[in-house]
Amino acid sequence: RARIRRNVSCYGRFMPRMAIIPPGMEFHHIAPQDGDLDGELEGNLDHPAPQDPPIWSEIMRFFTNPRKPMILALARPDPKKNITTLVKAFGECRPLRELANLTLIMGNREGIDEMSSTNASVLLSVLKLIDKYDLYGQVAYPKHHKQYEVPDIYRLAAKTKGV
Repeated sequence: RARIRRNVSCYGRFMPRMAIIPPGMEFHHIAPQDGDLDGELEGNLDHPAPQDPPIWSEIMRFFTNPRKPMILALARPDPKKNITTLVKAFGECRPLRELANLTLIMGNREGIDEMSSTNASVLLSVLKLIDKYDLYGQVAYPKHHKQYEVPDIYRLAAKTKGV
């Protein structure tokens, strides 16, 4: 009845109320840095300057050509996050591989054996896909990052003109 009063039609289907789930990232503590607004940051992608965040060199060491735009996925290695499909799509699309690099920030880990079984299976699947499609030098998957480095990771993706 309430939908009828508001002129909302659901064409006979049951439409439950929506629940808004906030994202896991809290953006209120992130302050813009010089160059964030126009997308231009100082430094060179091939040889990061000393003022560049350490996480940048940790990511860039994976790439053969670090000047390519970056496709960034920042999620825990959970089957619901569908990281394996992203790697498979990247591996199967040669034009995309020639155009961009893929960066997978999949949480923190010491060893695969110490991870939960579901997370370990996703990570192993990702590693197998990287091997299957021979994506070495095109995919970064660092073992560690800190929560305060997440804005720097996003800045790196912006600096490379990535997504």
